[in-house]
Amino acid sequence: MRVNQFRFVIDPLYGGFPLDNFLASLILQPEVQRLREVRLSNINSFLLPGCAGISRFEHSLGTAYLAQQVATNLSLSTKDRLGLECAALLHDVAITPFGHLMEEAFRYAGMSFDHEKRIEEIFLGEKEIGNIDLQIFKGRTVGFRKVLNYKEHLLSGVTAESVFSLKRGEGALGQLINGTIDLDNVDNVTRMAYHIGIGFSQDLPLELSKGFFIRDDILCYDMARIELVEEWMKLRERLYGILMTNPADFSAKCMLLEAIRIGLTGTTACKPPLGESHWKLTDAELLQILAGYPPTRNLIDRLQTGHLFDFIGLFWVDSANLPNGTLTPENVGSMRENMAGRLKCGPEDFVIYLIRDKRSRRIDNISFRDRSGQKASVNLSLGESSPLVLVGICSGLQELITAANEAICQGFLEDLAGKGTTQVCEPGVQLEQALKLSHKENGQLGLFGSTEQ
Repeated sequence: MRVNQFRFVIDPLYGGFPLDNFLASLILQPEVQRLREVRLSNINSFLLPGCAGISRFEHSLGTAYLAQQVATNLSLSTKDRLGLECAALLHDVAITPFGHLMEEAFRYAGMSFDHEKRIEEIFLGEKEIGNIDLQIFKGRTVGFRKVLNYKEHLLSGVTAESVFSLKRGEGALGQLINGTIDLDNVDNVTRMAYHIGIGFSQDLPLELSKGFFIRDDILCYDMARIELVEEWMKLRERLYGILMTNPADFSAKCMLLEAIRIGLTGTTACKPPLGESHWKLTDAELLQILAGYPPTRNLIDRLQTGHLFDFIGLFWVDSANLPNGTLTPENVGSMRENMAGRLKCGPEDFVIYLIRDKRSRRIDNISFRDRSGQKASVNLSLGESSPLVLVGICSGLQELITAANEAICQGFLEDLAGKGTTQVCEPGVQLEQALKLSHKENGQLGLFGSTEQ
């Protein structure tokens, strides 16, 4: 028996499902196999061990499975079904190590990295095949175009261009791959929540996917199922409340981001070991390079042994009235210089990390309609995008971790964003709201306390 002929996936969310010949061929290509070595999470989580080991491969398979189900529900043609499956499986092939963290680090380093350009090169093969930029994993070049040219798939008419069009979100089917609520988001949120241990109906992603339909060449959603979208949005809010504000993971991301930034820029004594072409590293390969680089060796050693930086301050900042570019990674360097003067230390003595509030999202790419066509369509947007930015200032120097310095940092941010725009973030409150936990009861351990002796 040939091992690769055993084409069956057992998924924690969807149970067992067979792979058709098309997906079975695609998953063996280097660009997909690399995703087995890249986490879905932006960090090897300390407080969320269930989510630490989810791979982008698992998530991509889940997204492709949802695409299969939607294709069946919509009775799509073979061409549209295969194109949707392909775009769903490959949507993350240009992801950097540790989710989007290295992509962010390029911005903190003042370097231009356009992952959409990388995706276009991968999908459309703009560079010569064999070019090192297309050698995406273990020296092997991107292979999905080869699969499209297999005799059994060639007659379907699916092309790299049509797949990339879906990836860009073009057309009604494209909105299923790249929209404010799409199959990627549906699987991502429910998968992370499941592995973390947040309670929800496990049928949600499949039931939610049944509401999509196409009318007048527009992606629509069945108004009779709108409560499923609202349930997903509430789950997303709870999930990101945990992912964003748990202090150990925030600190770990600060440290790893800083190590990658230094690895990209180098120091006066050491040339940088990383460059733009290293976006395609796996998580382990990136850590190996940074652990062997003298300027970042200590940071990675501390990270891997759990000796994390503490917070000088963690704040929610309302950026609604700020000019574009004020609270962005590109501006963090000057922020560190200015804040260092107030803290009376060097800018290298602390790290600033910014995360835009992802707990809420505006859903506006779908027309909510009555599937039967007996009722009028509704132009409806659900949710709102948040203007808040979570700003964390972390340091490995204990002398900087004082209430006075927290007040200095808050004052600096208020000078930047305006009086009354900045509030201290209390992670315990955020996590309890998301998990619906209570503080220490019956002698049990509280979120940030210790058991009484």
